Amino acid sequence: ALGALLAALLVYAVGRASPLRLVLAGTALGFVLAGISLGLRMTLPDVFDTYRFWVVGSLAGREQVPYLLPLLVIAAGLIGALVAASPLQALGLGTEVARAL
Repeated sequence: ALGALLAALLVYAVGRASPLRLVLAGTALGFVLAGISLGLRMTLPDVFDTYRFWVVGSLAGREQVPYLLPLLVIAAGLIGALVAASPLQALGLGTEVARAL
């Protein structure tokens, strides 16, 4: 969090003159920090292995969560969308037609 705050302050200090300069400063700093990160990952094998495991991820050792609740919420959302679809389509035809329907 401290690094992000410092990066934001640096970008603001460099680019506060105009919105375009702010965007360019943020983009440039992002590329510089990405290059530093890539350099550290490539020169330190242990860091690269940790990074690779973090980026790719793994489901090893994870418990399987019950999927019933998320599936019920998705089903309820789909049913709600289907129920609301007809009145919303009527509104798309105009206010007068929607009132008549």
